[in-house]
Amino acid sequence: MDRSSADCLSFVANIANLLSNRGHKVVVIDSMLRNDISNKIDLNAVEKVFEVETAENVPELLKHLNIPVKFWKMKNEPDEQKEVMENLGEVFLEQCKHSMMKKELFAQLAEIEFDFGIHEVFDVCGIGIFEKLGIRKSVILSSTGMRDIVNEALGLSGPLQDSSILSDYGRSIPFFGIRRNLKFHSAWRNFFEVQSKFLEHSLGFNKIFESLLRYSNLMFVNTHELADCQRAWSRRVHEIGGISFKTPNILEEEYTEQFKKYASVILVSFGTTTPSSLMPNDYKTTLLHVFKRFPKTLVIWKYEKEDDFVEENSGINIIFKKYIPQIDLLESGRISLFITHGGQNSLLEAFHSNTRTLIIPLFGDQHRNGQMALENGLSHVLKKEDLANQELVEETIKQSLQSEKNLDIGLQRISMNLRNAKQRSETVLISTIESTYTENPSPPNFENHPKFYSSDDILFMIDSSFLFFVSLLIFILMRILFL
Repeated sequence: MDRSSADCLSFVANIANLLSNRGHKVVVIDSMLRNDISNKIDLNAVEKVFEVETAENVPELLKHLNIPVKFWKMKNEPDEQKEVMENLGEVFLEQCKHSMMKKELFAQLAEIEFDFGIHEVFDVCGIGIFEKLGIRKSVILSSTGMRDIVNEALGLSGPLQDSSILSDYGRSIPFFGIRRNLKFHSAWRNFFEVQSKFLEHSLGFNKIFESLLRYSNLMFVNTHELADCQRAWSRRVHEIGGISFKTPNILEEEYTEQFKKYASVILVSFGTTTPSSLMPNDYKTTLLHVFKRFPKTLVIWKYEKEDDFVEENSGINIIFKKYIPQIDLLESGRISLFITHGGQNSLLEAFHSNTRTLIIPLFGDQHRNGQMALENGLSHVLKKEDLANQELVEETIKQSLQSEKNLDIGLQRISMNLRNAKQRSETVLISTIESTYTENPSPPNFENHPKFYSSDDILFMIDSSFLFFVSLLIFILMRILFL
């Protein structure tokens, strides 16, 4: 597991704890890409945790690449997504190099007999570790939906059928958006290839990343059918959205006393990867001015830094908090609107608590998550560049706070379906894993599945065909003109 984001870590750690408490011996490799996020592992349950400290050059690389600021400023276009995904790939690559060179770590791991391995697919290094240890049975986890290069590699679906996880498309792709969607696929592929080339060339692996993925026996994704409604089907792919749900605690008096003073409450959080303190100033100013226009509404804003913005704007109807008990607040029933970046866990938590959301996607899967929620009638959505438009933001917040029959019905429906999602997902995970690895010495994997053409190959064919026809047309016109 890697400490790259709180959502990813919570998803993977919860599964490790669950298997441990079930009686399985679980060994965890904790790659500390970010020291500011707790690993959330139950040390009393798991067999062993091997910690890999942050590589020396990673903090400097993160500072140089300035990725969180790019998330706030970038447009959701393929070329910009490709650049930032390549940057992320470089960071993960440096941490992977550091991990793979730990001779003492691998010497200790080699003494353990593993029945199978589990890895979050976002961390390509997990595949490299398994290959180095000779583990050819594995489980793929995804803390968000599963699309793009993984689906292509496993033969589940191809890039012409799926909206890319980085795109802003939902269930369908318009005809004139096909090439753009393919470029989003290519941007996601770029993240994996930056890292996998190191494994293939520097470590002498004789199989490419996509081939190593096909040794997997199972795949679990953090989605729910009512929130996504577009997924590839396979008997070995299972949706376990909600498995990370936690039992809420009683809210602190600080919050409950404030609730008594206001008619409604808005919760604002943009996650751990894109802190509000790095938000462009014009976006902050817009939100501040708009919130002031709702004097009967309390705004709880997750803002991770004590700075001039906080000092100058304290004392109005806004509470700035470095940390918020998000689940406790959502489950309190007092949150009228949750303004969120649209991360997978945040959306599932909001839907579980039947809380209205206003999604402002920033990067990665969030644009697609927002579009799917919009198409499913579960949320309103704003583009982040719309945060410069005070009138539009105010009108959207008003609309999001008002009762809408279809939206209310949709939220109530998914909330009811998610009520037992944790228990159901845990049952699916445990029963599937145990039946796969205890009842079958040679469980089936994805090796015999067909392999789809990659997005890069299809883009090459489309562009080559277009160039051919344009050249042919020019040739014909020239012949006509000179005859």
